[in-house]
Amino acid sequence: MKPPKLARGWAEEELESGLGAESTEQSVIRHGMPEVYYDAGRKEFLMQDERGVWFGVSISQFSRKCRLHGISSAKLPDCCHSAFDAFADDIQHRRAVDFAGQIAGFKPGLLIEGGMRFLVTKGPDVIEPRKGDWHTLEAVFRAVLSEEDFDQLFYWHAWLKMGFEALAAGKRKPGQAMILVGPAECGKSLLQDIITSVLGGREGKPYKFMTDATRFNSNLAGTEHLRIGDENPHTDIRARRNFGAQLKNITVEESHQVEAKYRDALTLRPFWRLSISLNNEPENLLVLPPLDEHIMDKMIILKCTRRGMPMPTATLEERGAFWQQLVDELPAYLDWLSDFEIPAHLVSQRFGVQAFLHPAIKSELLTFEPPMVLLDLIDAYLIGPNEPFVEMTAAEIQRELTCDTSDCRFEARKLLPRATTCGRYLSSLAGMCARVKEARTSTRRAYRITRRPDDG
Repeated sequence: MKPPKLARGWAEEELESGLGAESTEQSVIRHGMPEVYYDAGRKEFLMQDERGVWFGVSISQFSRKCRLHGISSAKLPDCCHSAFDAFADDIQHRRAVDFAGQIAGFKPGLLIEGGMRFLVTKGPDVIEPRKGDWHTLEAVFRAVLSEEDFDQLFYWHAWLKMGFEALAAGKRKPGQAMILVGPAECGKSLLQDIITSVLGGREGKPYKFMTDATRFNSNLAGTEHLRIGDENPHTDIRARRNFGAQLKNITVEESHQVEAKYRDALTLRPFWRLSISLNNEPENLLVLPPLDEHIMDKMIILKCTRRGMPMPTATLEERGAFWQQLVDELPAYLDWLSDFEIPAHLVSQRFGVQAFLHPAIKSELLTFEPPMVLLDLIDAYLIGPNEPFVEMTAAEIQRELTCDTSDCRFEARKLLPRATTCGRYLSSLAGMCARVKEARTSTRRAYRITRRPDDG
């Protein structure tokens, strides 16, 4: 019995000459075809357009493109398949990729990591710095962020410098969450627009994923700027703790699990920077996670002020002209940032620049936190008028505040459902408040809470 005749066309000459079948790469070159890969998950062949952007085509569309390059779909004589069948099969076996799509921070092309092949279909639009004038941008930054008591502009420039330089170099470096707090229409959203432009021009909305409202986050994989602004905020403690856990993950971790509907989850290394803009009302501030020593170093919180913009923005035409002026000045601003220096005492080995929480906003946030509410209850109900301090265990404090004879029992029972909750809040207080100290012995873990200085 004769062996089946192999496909003629793209490999026949090499077979008959005894040189063996040419590689898919050689065939692509000889037929003048663009580079081709195969996404088995979506069952698509991947090709580039004239801009260098990768796109997927079905097998029928790919067959038509192959015919234009001389790879026929007609069945070969004495064969049960065509030259196209052999060519497509070879691509599916040799040039299959595990993921095809945008990955934040990566240029288009094949990426091999951890034994897996990723095809990055489109990269960020990285601005090329150049000398020039950026007076309008500077006026915007000063209008929104300048303060007499704190040099907030330094932290704004330093944060953007770290982010842009890492993106332009194709490197992964952690970056704090940039949090902008201020009244409505003060320019917070405009600053976020500028962040998007500086960091590649792509942004995603991560709030639902960060508050555990959805587990799907594939829409974020290809966006360098994760932006939170006009959301429907969740202020319950569970959502805030989920938010805090995700904030830590985004700002510190290099690898992230990315999952889409009906697809297996993948581990990718996207370049991410997170920004959050909030109005300065209490219900908006409570979107942020509870402040503790594990979260405060992962945030930069700046206070924004409404002072007006350096150009008119009343009409659509004026707004368009204003934005175009800012975009035109970005290369000059980024060139200036390249020479911007961070003093040694403000350098962070992890983030490049140390965290900063505006004292007024930090103080306001702390007053809303459960640990601070607990401290108020202890001050009001457990420290006697002639006592300089009280020293009790978490269980004792929880029991005294929630017992049937306690004047604050209803509030305390809601705040302290169990003794372990009380212990967690006391531990947080010991880390943030000088009046709360651990008084541990070999058999007892108590806390000493000193009276407020203004209580006599």
